Amino acid sequence: MERHELFLGLHGVLRVNPVVTERWRLDDVESVEDGVNALALSRADAYGWPSVRRWSHLEAGGDWTQDRRIREIAWYQVRVSPHPAQRLPFHPLAAVLRDTLDAVGTWELAGVHAVVPMKVAADAREALASINDWHELTDFLQPENEVTVTVAGLPPGVDVHAIASAVEETGQGKIRVSARGDLAHPLGAVTGWEDRQGDRAKTFGCSVRGWRWDVAAWVIEVFTEALRRASLSSHVLVMVARDAVSR
Repeated sequence: MERHELFLGLHGVLRVNPVVTERWRLDDVESVEDGVNALALSRADAYGWPSVRRWSHLEAGGDWTQDRRIREIAWYQVRVSPHPAQRLPFHPLAAVLRDTLDAVGTWELAGVHAVVPMKVAADAREALASINDWHELTDFLQPENEVTVTVAGLPPGVDVHAIASAVEETGQGKIRVSARGDLAHPLGAVTGWEDRQGDRAKTFGCSVRGWRWDVAAWVIEVFTEALRRASLSSHVLVMVARDAVSR
């Protein structure tokens, strides 16, 4: 039976509390991956999200090198079951990783990536309309930010302008999009896409209100919905990075 796996990763600068490092040493936590796995699984169980049986935990990890450089500080890999009425769990996975990072230190977000199994992407328009209502009620408090969205794994000849239009339609005025063309990945190698780094990537310039983990997850989901409507069925990489952040 075909396996459908979704990866989501947060990129940024993490400052781990040394007390956490010492406690993990005393508790014989052998690696960052072991610690992140335990934290992510525990937090997902606390929210009750895996119980919906749309997705199940496979692995989690992160690069916690303390050099003040942008790194992939947390990532989550889950198996997704086909379900025509349940959307992919971008927001739940990002929330679990947010809580995991908050529990061990302080951090700044530079970008988010997702490796998306488009074959099991369900129609998310109704849910996204509800999320747009949230943005309508809260975005006026947030400054406008320019972000770059990179999409890799697209078939030849895809109409990027049609995708940009579909994103704006789905975002109901909460995101402005322009197709830029081909560009290198802004965040370098990412978990779940290591064997496909040579794939040509299409980039889009976007304007959104605010810059948080949930805003980035929303942008990824809006792009995923636009790609679903374009009848894509293979895995794609969708990355969003704040333009003001440089590597």
